[in-house]
Amino acid sequence: MPEEPSLRARKKARTRELLVQTAARLFHERGYDAVTISQIAQAAEVSDKTVFNYFPTKEALVLDEDEAFAAHLKSVVTGRPSGTSAIEAVRRDASVFLQSMKKRHASPYRKGGMPYLIINNVGVRRAWLAACERIAGSVAGALVSESGGELSPAAADIIATSLVSVFRVIVDEVGSAVTAGDDITKRLNALRPQIEEGLGWLGGGLNRLK
Repeated sequence: MPEEPSLRARKKARTRELLVQTAARLFHERGYDAVTISQIAQAAEVSDKTVFNYFPTKEALVLDEDEAFAAHLKSVVTGRPSGTSAIEAVRRDASVFLQSMKKRHASPYRKGGMPYLIINNVGVRRAWLAACERIAGSVAGALVSESGGELSPAAADIIATSLVSVFRVIVDEVGSAVTAGDDITKRLNALRPQIEEGLGWLGGGLNRLK
């Protein structure tokens, strides 16, 4: 059985979630650029230092899941069942991710969330693209290691960037839908065959990674 998180770990997780939710509400109500770290701290009833202990920048409050996603995508690619190609593993996970993004738009503070802000704020967009690059680098390193050095670093980087782009496109589409006031489920349903098309084109090479 997995070990249950300690009381300290649970309290830290609750504080982290409180800060993320408080920031999203304020960003939604006032606009991202108008909100300061001090205002977020005050609304969450914590000190500025506490906020910075969890999030070194304001952008990090928006992109709070990038490290967890990097670890997840690495496990999807390198922890896939024997005989399953990397492209098939990503296809399955992208399908699950699409479904999860359909549910996430129910938040009342959607204009304070990551999908909306990465489309509408230059600083957050820049941080988002940098996070995608870091995630791709992490996945590329795992691919090189898994191949025993058979896959060159440059080839691994190209593959990993393509895989991460599948998920970037999904998040971007949600942000565009929120911005336009469109039905997110319809937009994602329309996006699905386009993702399948892209994965189909990539599959010729990626199916070799079994």
